[in-house]
Amino acid sequence: MITLITEDVEAKYREWSEQGGKFSISPQTPEWGGVFCGFEDVDGNLFALAGFDDVTRAIEERCREFAARLEAERRAAQELAIAKQVQARLFPQRLPQAAMLDYAGVCIPARAVGGAYATLFYADYDANSGGLR
Repeated sequence: MITLITEDVEAKYREWSEQGGKFSISPQTPEWGGVFCGFEDVDGNLFALAGFDDVTRAIEERCREFAARLEAERRAAQELAIAKQVQARLFPQRLPQAAMLDYAGVCIPARAVGGAYATLFYADYDANSGGLR
């Protein structure tokens, strides 16, 4: 059986009946809500005609809200991924050579973008004093 959905079952029932439609079940409202009726086409195939009700509309609204929330979460995750890449590029990509100094550095980003600040200071080594100037 194929079910067709309409906003107003009773109006569609009247319209199709006036056009010669043969309904085996007149519009009914079951305990669970909604309205439906049944009919056969010229080949004897069975169809149901069902209507929207407040529950159906509420479910559809919740589905739309859920889809919007998923889309917002997807966009936020995408924006955070871009921000993480930008933040990682703020650090020097190559450290300068220093003949008198062996050093290394590493940046391990957190799972999320943050507001921490770090900088790399460049200083000159004074060979006469053995210190930095």
